[in-house]
Amino acid sequence: MTSKDQTAVFLPRKQLQHLLHLLQQRGYACYGPQVRDGAIHYLPLDHIDQLPHGISQQQSAGYYRIHEADHGRYFAWANGPQALKPLLFAPRETLWRSTITE
Repeated sequence: MTSKDQTAVFLPRKQLQHLLHLLQQRGYACYGPQVRDGAIHYLPLDHIDQLPHGISQQQSAGYYRIHEADHGRYFAWANGPQALKPLLFAPRETLWRSTITE
């Protein structure tokens, strides 16, 4: 398939809850950004109403604040103080194991 054969498709906002429900029905654990303790954290997501809506952030060296914005968009921020890496990769993984026998 060439790039000119590809068409971008967007999920309508009103269908987001349906997608979340389908993923949960198939046994997937769904996580999403949520506002907790004045910051955006990735937590288990049960309903799209838990997603930050109309939230922006300000960041600089040693400074992080979220605030309500007048745009009403979802996902209108850069990375928050929590990285996604701990959710995607196990923090510990056994690389090698041995046992001593007689």
